[in-house]
Amino acid sequence: MRFDTHVHLWRPGDGHRVLIRERIPALDADYSLAAVRRTLAEADVARIILVSAAQEESETAGLLAAAGEAPGLVAGVVGWLDLQAPDLDARIERCAAEPAWLGVRLPLTVMADREFIGGAGAAIAALAEAGALLELLAAPDQLDLAASVLAEHPQAVVVVDHAGNPDMSAAPTPEWQAGLARLARLPNAWCKVSAFWAPGDPPPSVARAEPFFAHALAVFGAGRLVAAANWPVSALAGPYAAPWTRLEALAGRTGLSQAEWAGLAHDNAERMTAAVRARRAGTQREEALEWQP
Repeated sequence: MRFDTHVHLWRPGDGHRVLIRERIPALDADYSLAAVRRTLAEADVARIILVSAAQEESETAGLLAAAGEAPGLVAGVVGWLDLQAPDLDARIERCAAEPAWLGVRLPLTVMADREFIGGAGAAIAALAEAGALLELLAAPDQLDLAASVLAEHPQAVVVVDHAGNPDMSAAPTPEWQAGLARLARLPNAWCKVSAFWAPGDPPPSVARAEPFFAHALAVFGAGRLVAAANWPVSALAGPYAAPWTRLEALAGRTGLSQAEWAGLAHDNAERMTAAVRARRAGTQREEALEWQP
């Protein structure tokens, strides 16, 4: 069985501003929990993580509700929080009370301030203190600054979305390679690997994608890569199983063993979510001890 760490949910008329849905009208369709459940068997997927697609806390509330409907399927939710909110600690505390909540996605690629993370140290520290993960959606030119800031918070669990979103129109750039390598040196960093293509463009060949996958593998190691099909965005390029077929082909071309492929396809994600839950549980136990008479 497999574990997909990157699933979005939305429906037409849901009221959420999903930027990629605005940019690509074909994505404005029913991609609800019921819809994804109908597709998972195509790729033998039994566990998923729901990930925020809108920068709205109301969307996160909906994802948490969906997780509550399918606790065996949904391993957790990575939502959105306003990291500049004056009551951020209280917001984190409310989220942490939700059993399915794993942490927060920071979508640097769509933020007006492209260097936002440079001033987000206090928010990152608060998330780390709560045992939550920080999922980083960043472009290649944002990776270096992100790595510098996150290096000041070695206790933070960091997940790099889509291997740092490399430009697939040419060979891997030194900027992307160096930035991803710096993030990989963080002690608690993981990397999501998807189909290595830009939504809206034709998927590149497996041979074209290979050096990008190979670099992520080289810097993170097979034990810290997790599979991310990126549904329903991936539906633009084919059926749900298509990203899994590409990832398995890339794993074969780069020499992953059967055990390493099993890790990428399932086991690593289970270890990642278990680590976050252990941190959260430890934080909650420490808080309880502080209040003992």
